[in-house]
Amino acid sequence: MNSVQRFFFGLFVAAGFGVAIASVRAAETMQFDRTFVLDKLGDGQVTDTVHYSAKRWSIWKQQYGDRPDMLWRDMKQQLASMALVDFDLKKNDVERTMTMKISFRGGPRLRSDGASEIGVPKDMKKISDSGREWIFSAVAQDNSFEPTMMNETIRVTLPAEARNARLEQPGTAFQALVYEIPEPGRGKGMLYLGLSALIIGLALGAAGFLTGKHSAT
Repeated sequence: MNSVQRFFFGLFVAAGFGVAIASVRAAETMQFDRTFVLDKLGDGQVTDTVHYSAKRWSIWKQQYGDRPDMLWRDMKQQLASMALVDFDLKKNDVERTMTMKISFRGGPRLRSDGASEIGVPKDMKKISDSGREWIFSAVAQDNSFEPTMMNETIRVTLPAEARNARLEQPGTAFQALVYEIPEPGRGKGMLYLGLSALIIGLALGAAGFLTGKHSAT
């Protein structure tokens, strides 16, 4: 698994969220919202917004929230094979919320049939689609610090030029959001996208960065 795949891999494996363990305590709730906006070349921006429980907010702030330079450094190291070109981090101590924006180049995989493919983890369910915008969701539980429910919502906005968007092999480990860009508008940059594999779930590397499970140095 390359670092691009590690970044975009699914919520459940990536974040260490597994089968819920029974607990007498009521689970705290974290809300994770991710939005992708892609252009015809496969470049784009991802925006992550996380609403933390009190304990996880304290842990995340200590590790990364008060040291955004460390967060950016570690993410670039984790994703050394991917071009991250911009980074912005905002946090709200009152609402225990952080918002991170990252611009990237070369996301979707260019298939041999000319279509572009975005991997969708098996546990993510399609909520709706309206042509260009697709919405997926997932729920998991983690008990590493405290019983915590993670609600994840993913929104993907495809390029205006995208045609024939569809979800292939839904409900399987191979489900993917696939679309096509007409050749005249594809652009030279699309020839290089086969090296990347955009998968829309919570990142393996970013999981620790965003939920406070990574050991900062």
